[in-house]
Amino acid sequence: MPVNHNAGFDMVPRLSASLEDKKLWRKFINHVKEKFKADVNLHVTEDYIEFDVGDRPKLPFEGHKFLRFSLIIGSDGTAAAVNGAYLAVIAGIAQEYFGMERLQGWNDELGTRGHYTAAEVHESILSYSQLDLPPPSVAPTSTTTTTTAPPFFQITILPTKGRALIAQTAIPKGTRILSERPLFTLSAHDPRDIITAIASALQSLPKPDQQGFLTLSNAHRIDTGLHPFLGTFITNSLPCDRDLYRGDPQRRPAPDTTGIFPTISLLNHSCVPNTVYAFNPRTRFGTVHALRAIPVGEELTMTYVPEDAARADRRDRLQGSFNFICACAACELPPAQLGASDARRTQIDVLRSSIENNPARETKDADVFQLRMLHNCYVLAQLLREEYGEAARLSWVYDMALRTCLKNEDLGRAGVLARRVYEALVVELGEDSQLAQEMRGLVPDPKGSQRWDMVSAHWRTTSEAVPEGLDGEEFERWLFKISEVGR
Repeated sequence: MPVNHNAGFDMVPRLSASLEDKKLWRKFINHVKEKFKADVNLHVTEDYIEFDVGDRPKLPFEGHKFLRFSLIIGSDGTAAAVNGAYLAVIAGIAQEYFGMERLQGWNDELGTRGHYTAAEVHESILSYSQLDLPPPSVAPTSTTTTTTAPPFFQITILPTKGRALIAQTAIPKGTRILSERPLFTLSAHDPRDIITAIASALQSLPKPDQQGFLTLSNAHRIDTGLHPFLGTFITNSLPCDRDLYRGDPQRRPAPDTTGIFPTISLLNHSCVPNTVYAFNPRTRFGTVHALRAIPVGEELTMTYVPEDAARADRRDRLQGSFNFICACAACELPPAQLGASDARRTQIDVLRSSIENNPARETKDADVFQLRMLHNCYVLAQLLREEYGEAARLSWVYDMALRTCLKNEDLGRAGVLARRVYEALVVELGEDSQLAQEMRGLVPDPKGSQRWDMVSAHWRTTSEAVPEGLDGEEFERWLFKISEVGR
């Protein structure tokens, strides 16, 4: 299935609102108007020039709003020649005023990409007809594109990483930084089906969204024979058919449905990420939440691979899947600290496996087994906090401890753990996630859970059986029954 050919140029860096840049842009616009004054395809509005060719590209009268001029060239030979001529003439005029070094040309048929994202370009075009007003304290929410309220980040270029999201305001822990609907989703598993499905999906998208996909990074372009569509999709696709919390996030199975999120995909990797991605099945949006407080100027990061592995294993996986060697804070620790980090992460991985792969069982040693499960949860939570600090994701380990208590009718501890699971889910997934809402209902009445089958009644307590006056560590030892381990 043929896909339309798009080409154009970006203004890098963009013009300012200074008097000098305004004069220069006005000269450029007047030159364009003079060049095409007899052209029936030229339309002059109050705010911009529009060309009735391709997908009707525009040039605004306010130069600081301009990011990109592009045309959908099409597959028809005549139309391609005509539209290509328009692009060549306007690009030539722009070079006279702004120089070749400031105009970044691109052509998706040749595999080159623009500087700006589709979302940035779309926003700039919308601004052509808008007055320049001070930014609102809370940005409007979109139902189809990335939403941020207020705008928590800006997209910039980092020398060793390319495009990145940088916090432009202090972001509290648990903040939903952005919410984005996928450009398209795919359920195909055969590579040939995926390529066909991507081409079909792109054909149905408006041009800015097509560019949103085509300008994404492709870590697999060096692989001979791998179609560029497939390489871009593999590099950037994210699960979007279920809540990532279901089961251990480190061992979640391959998703049935994945999708492309043009802004979320700009988050670079870190082995100590400060944000977490999740998909909300209710809203059908991908979300990004702050795992800890993020100061102004810090890069927003997510993890591309399971973090709970030694550095060598993480780097091997990242280089194999994404073609880079990680140099994040965790990977660049001094030797002694790196050794301690590797040891912690290896132990975390072992404990996760032990907890996940040893379901509760009713045997003569059931009490001992359940106590060890609870103790493992205690140790795992400690290790996670030691390794990741405030960014530790604790919802899963608290949930496993909760299940253990419920299976033993310990409602006192279950109530405390249900609250902890709920609070962790709000940070990781958001208050509106289905799992957070379900857990919220368990906080006042953990006995109402359908997530357990009783193994033993030896631990039986009521929801009011929570001791008072214990300090932090004493309370933790009570909660996880540490004093009873080994009796």
